[in-house]
Amino acid sequence: MPVTLGITPNSPFFIVLQADNIVKMIDLVNEKNTSEVKTLHEESKIMKICPNGRYIITGGDKGDICIWNIKRKDFEIE
Repeated sequence: MPVTLGITPNSPFFIVLQADNIVKMIDLVNEKNTSEVKTLHEESKIMKICPNGRYIITGGDKGDICIWNIKRKDFEIE
């Protein structure tokens, strides 16, 4: 079940934050899941994509945040 979702502005990727704390990157051209990562939050509440499309910010129920760098169709924590 998705909590929130978005489309990266400069690339054909759809990003989904699920209720099970998984962030998935889906390639809209090939219609397949290209990457996924489990967040470090106890309960993920929000996800935002930076305007430049290079970073994703996730927030948890305790006020904690993670900044994820999107590189080569994969996630890296910053």
